[in-house]
Amino acid sequence: MKKGKKILGLMIYEPPWQYYVKYKRFLYELKSPFLDSIDFFTDAKLSFAFEKLDKYGVVIFFYHDPLKQLYPEVYEYAKKVKNYCTKKGIIFINNPDALSLSQKSMQLSLLKNKKINVAKTYSFSNWNDFFADKGLKYPIFFRYDIGHDSLGEGCSEPFKSKKELNESKIWKNKKWNKRNHLEGIVAVEWIDTKGKDGFYRKYRMFVFGDLVIKGPLQISGDWFVHGNNALKNKSCRLEDKIFMKYNGLANLDNHIRWM
Repeated sequence: MKKGKKILGLMIYEPPWQYYVKYKRFLYELKSPFLDSIDFFTDAKLSFAFEKLDKYGVVIFFYHDPLKQLYPEVYEYAKKVKNYCTKKGIIFINNPDALSLSQKSMQLSLLKNKKINVAKTYSFSNWNDFFADKGLKYPIFFRYDIGHDSLGEGCSEPFKSKKELNESKIWKNKKWNKRNHLEGIVAVEWIDTKGKDGFYRKYRMFVFGDLVIKGPLQISGDWFVHGNNALKNKSCRLEDKIFMKYNGLANLDNHIRWM
């Protein structure tokens, strides 16, 4: 960042559940000295005067993803902001093209291309096309392909066979309709990752270049693990504490590294 220049956090709106909104709130609540280095601006009308960016050394763009698929207007706007910053030598964080790569089927395809063992997916535009596929590998489950359904509201239970799937009439379920932040359906091969103790575990890690930052370990009796069904007892807290002490990926057990 250029010496003496501040950072701009550019937002489109401020949903209270988003991490960047919480980050902004925490900075103010803690009276953090970092507040002297950053400004936040909510550009609801996508009309920020680009010349005002010149006084900043870094611009961080905040919005939902996948950007291009769900929010094309915001995507085009973000591209213009990025192009302006590039021309002016301003560091731009959260590339709109990178923010468009989080579609479920796309992510699994990218991992597979890197020779990482992942579940097989079946993308389809309508249910007739799906049922016509002769190469389906059961068990499978369904979920929204685009957007983040962290509570699994649009996620089906696994189906063990085509007969079981046909009898369910799942394609008539209205929950698969397009929503504000969810779209498209993908069928995913279901792989049972239950531990010997009968519980499922979610090991969360965030990768920033060569840096890996771990998030809390979640343990649940449900195969679709999320915060609402995670166990919160003494044993789980201890296991989480042990997991968080590992230094990077190298020391993790092999089965954890593949989660």
